[in-house]
Amino acid sequence: MSETNVRDENQLQSDTEEENISNEALNKINEKCLVDDGAPEKHFYAVINDVTVLQKELPPAPEPPIKCDGTGPRLMIKEIWIENFKSYAGRHVIGPFHKSFTAIVGPNGSGKSNVIDSLLFVFGYRAQRIRSKKISVLIHNTAEHGHMRFCKVEVHFCLIVDRPDGGYDIVGDSEFVISRTAHRDGTSVYQIDNSVVRFSQVAERLQQYGIDLNHSRFLILQGEVELISLMKAKGDDNEPGMLEYLEDLIGSSRLKPCIQELQEKINEVQDVQCERVISILLVIGAFLLQTNLEPTKTEAIFYLRLQNEQIRIEHLKTQLKLIKQEQGLKLLIEKQEQLQAEHDEIKDAVEQHKQLALTSQHELDSLKKKRSAAVAAAENARNKFSQFEKNAEKAKKDLSTLRLEELKLKRETCLKTINDLDAGLPELKATQVELQENIKVKMESVQKDTAEMTTEINTLTSELQKLKPQENAITAKLKTAQNELLTLKSQHLAGEENIDEKNKVLDELLQSIKQEELKFERCEKQLNSMERDVTVKKDELNMLIAKEASLMADLRDMENKDQEMRMRFSQGTNQNKIVQALMSEKRSGKFKGFYGRLGDLGGIDQKYDVAISTACPQLDSFVTDTMVTATECVDFLKMSNLGRATFIALDKIRDCADAIKRPFTA
Repeated sequence: MSETNVRDENQLQSDTEEENISNEALNKINEKCLVDDGAPEKHFYAVINDVTVLQKELPPAPEPPIKCDGTGPRLMIKEIWIENFKSYAGRHVIGPFHKSFTAIVGPNGSGKSNVIDSLLFVFGYRAQRIRSKKISVLIHNTAEHGHMRFCKVEVHFCLIVDRPDGGYDIVGDSEFVISRTAHRDGTSVYQIDNSVVRFSQVAERLQQYGIDLNHSRFLILQGEVELISLMKAKGDDNEPGMLEYLEDLIGSSRLKPCIQELQEKINEVQDVQCERVISILLVIGAFLLQTNLEPTKTEAIFYLRLQNEQIRIEHLKTQLKLIKQEQGLKLLIEKQEQLQAEHDEIKDAVEQHKQLALTSQHELDSLKKKRSAAVAAAENARNKFSQFEKNAEKAKKDLSTLRLEELKLKRETCLKTINDLDAGLPELKATQVELQENIKVKMESVQKDTAEMTTEINTLTSELQKLKPQENAITAKLKTAQNELLTLKSQHLAGEENIDEKNKVLDELLQSIKQEELKFERCEKQLNSMERDVTVKKDELNMLIAKEASLMADLRDMENKDQEMRMRFSQGTNQNKIVQALMSEKRSGKFKGFYGRLGDLGGIDQKYDVAISTACPQLDSFVTDTMVTATECVDFLKMSNLGRATFIALDKIRDCADAIKRPFTA
């Protein structure tokens, strides 16, 4: 009985000690968390108590283009004005349209599709989406109406309010017009109420009424329904899916940033909680490890003391080495400082030389520019001076020509007189010679008769005396003409001196004219340069605006093409899976009456491939021998969950063979 009491007392004491140890451990853990990890503790509560993300307001939902109950204003296309667009020559008005539903009917080639193309044209679609190679092809061009330079489409919008009687009322001041004009050079201009704008402004204006031109969710063209139905349930970074498509339509995509912020907040709280749990576990582990390693604590302390002593000795040795190395290092530092100083001096000298070289180079460039300007100015002045010299020379020549003509007239008159006298002088001399010969003859012939001879001599002498006055008169006239010629020469020299004085005055006037022309040329050059700058800036602005519109249109076209190609690829992949599965079953002997895809059973020239593939969608159908085989293939596709396919049973179309062979009779 006593042993039991002692055992109970020992057990009670042991339990009490264990409880005290547990309480002590918990207190130490709490102290450890609060003291050592005070900063993480504050960070933990700061993250937990941060509710700014929860207090943020959600982005407002976009205003719907029309209310669910049908009340309130909504946007309506009132009419379309088309000018020289595709098959429409001149200006045409299409409309007014119905407020809810409009159908465009007519025979083939009547221009039904051109109405939709005109809307696509205004909404910024590329020419390829409007069934044209380029924008300029959209301009009407026929021999009847000649060569048109532009095409223009105007879409008239207005806000309406439906009435209970089926009519509607137009909201005041709500009408506006969006137009697009294309030219032969491939450029196009957007306008809102006759004001030139960018395509982005057109998109913003229509976005206010729920028309999204960037994603084209408001417009479903032919063939796009099938592409939308073949979308994946959820898209990825490269391809949008049905979920993203519906989110854009509903407007819930605006909540994605808020959801992302909330997810980041959740991740942050989870990270902080994990860090706190890990820190608590580490403290608990450290405490348990400390209580279990108490027996080896003394040995570890003794070992650490020995290790510290050894490290202290090694440290003293290292300090001794450092002292020796510091002494050598000081010498090296002094030498390095000396070399650095020399290096700095050399560097400064090099910098000075560089500065001098740069200054000299700048001065040389400046002198070269001045020299070039001076050479150009001198060349210009030389050319103008040459022109003025030519003008002055011409004036001199004209003046000299007038004076010389006058002198020539006088000289010619004198020369004519002299020539006349000279012409008579030889005749007289000839007469004199003839007379002298006659005298000799007569002297010889009349020697016998002295009296007769003397008489004749006297007669001849008297005749000679009569001719002497004529000779003297001719000599006097010659001297008079020579004096007049000298007078004319002196007048010519005086005229030349007068011309030189006039030339000096003319040169002074030319110098002043040159200075004024230089000033005028400087002003004209400055004006031309400013005009060119303004023209260049305007051209650059117009080019940038046109380039922005073209790039935006290219971007939208590429996005649409990318989506279309992805849909076609997905459709082709699904078709290939069906073909491979059915052909595999045929090879296994199950579907012996399955012949394959209709388009693979025949061949056609490559140049007709696109046309036939577009006009004959039945080429994707599969051919079987009987309706039973076709039914088995359909059941197989349903069981394998491979999709849907169209089958052509030959036994069902054999009834038409006779009709095909029968000749046509009108």
